[in-house]
Amino acid sequence: MIRQMQKTAYQRPDIYLIRKWYHYGQTPSISPSQSNPEAPDPILSDTKDEIRHTAYLNFYKQIKSFKVASRQTIQRWFGIGGFAVPSRRQLLSCALFLHFSLEETQDYLLHYLSQWDLQVNDYEEMICMYCLENQLGYDSFEFMVHFFETHTDQELRPLQTAQTDLLKKTYKKKKSLPQQEFLLWMCQSAELFKGYSMTVYSYYIHLLNEAFQYYQKECLGELQMLLTRTDYEDWKTSNANSLSHMNTEKERIRRYLKNMQRRKSPSASPEDLKEIQNLYVIAYAPKARISDLLNQIYHNNKKDSATWNHEMFAQLSDFLGEEMQWENSKYISELLSMSVQKERQMLYQRARAALELSDPEKPCPGWICRLLNGNYPDQKSLSVKDARKTITKELKKQKTRVRNIQRSDLLLLIQYIYSVKYDSETQQNLTGYRKEDAIDGFVTLSNTILTTCGMRGINPSYRLDQLLLSCITDEEIILLGNLLDTSFDEEEVPSNHSC
Repeated sequence: MIRQMQKTAYQRPDIYLIRKWYHYGQTPSISPSQSNPEAPDPILSDTKDEIRHTAYLNFYKQIKSFKVASRQTIQRWFGIGGFAVPSRRQLLSCALFLHFSLEETQDYLLHYLSQWDLQVNDYEEMICMYCLENQLGYDSFEFMVHFFETHTDQELRPLQTAQTDLLKKTYKKKKSLPQQEFLLWMCQSAELFKGYSMTVYSYYIHLLNEAFQYYQKECLGELQMLLTRTDYEDWKTSNANSLSHMNTEKERIRRYLKNMQRRKSPSASPEDLKEIQNLYVIAYAPKARISDLLNQIYHNNKKDSATWNHEMFAQLSDFLGEEMQWENSKYISELLSMSVQKERQMLYQRARAALELSDPEKPCPGWICRLLNGNYPDQKSLSVKDARKTITKELKKQKTRVRNIQRSDLLLLIQYIYSVKYDSETQQNLTGYRKEDAIDGFVTLSNTILTTCGMRGINPSYRLDQLLLSCITDEEIILLGNLLDTSFDEEEVPSNHSC
């Protein structure tokens, strides 16, 4: 499957930029979402070095004076000397420097970075929206951000509730206000800017919990099957009196496993016993064991990490590139604590802005000392100069801890949940598996969630989307983790898994 797909030209970030900038100053470019997906795309299918360099030079002439990145890095954005993708902040900086429209910026976010649209919940992105719509440049953006950070309650705690709809409606009314009045409204509404979308977060939590419930049910079925290969039923019958006070099957299985460990000749092989113990822990876990769910979805051979050294993983990872975020338990933990991490980041940003206006030799303001004392309990008295260094250091570290839920995070959970649901429905309704129905159902569910989360829908021009669609074969839905269990050599892939 992967070898076949590797021969196909897909929409990539460098191709997107080339399409946008190759004809810069001549004719308007067409985004993949606006073009006919069936029509041949000469830039997509025949990206020669000359075309790359022309597009790169057109872009670099416009952006070079603003120094958003080194020349070599920008070349890699166009696939010259390697491949790289700008960060979200770099892209928004480019949009402000080059005076993109709001619609064009949103198109870059959705179809170039495959991320989410501009977030009204994030005060920096709200200000970016205002500047784009009012044709204000990067200097105005920086001034407004600094003003907001220095004119709000320093120790403000944002409301951790869904405020997106309210902010969107209010922004439409306020976006035409003069800069000073707009900033005044933002400062008065500062508690609404929590820095992330509660809608996206809620969807992710719901999908994660639903996926784990299905996974637990699957594990329970496997556990019961393995127990039938042991003397569990005979043991339970012979110990009926001593087990009478135990009301649940969970308690009886737990007792049986303890009994098995004490036996000289247990009725299960060491491998089966180990698997039974593992399945028991997962099937009856009181709350989600994220690492086990990830192992099911990604089939990671190493606990809490992807199979980084696995040849098949390496090929798949290289193929999907920046469209795929490979998760592990640490990554999930940071996603689940995004509200705490984002709040701390905003506190550090307000502290940094406040210290920039203070005399370096004066004592550090009390609220900043309190903010830092959690990490530096020995530093009871700091000067502004020392606090600046510490805050800069902490802010840099904090930004690495702040995670945003990616499109791939949602899609992999959607694929897993949908495959389980569809299989269950076809068995219950006796309708049988139909590839067309499976594809329609997966696309409908994915697009409903992605659109609500401000992300682009399924588009087979993109590698991850096409891979997930190709996983819906004539006979079954193949999970991404199952691909990692098969050879990427076409001769070894079973015929019913080819797409």
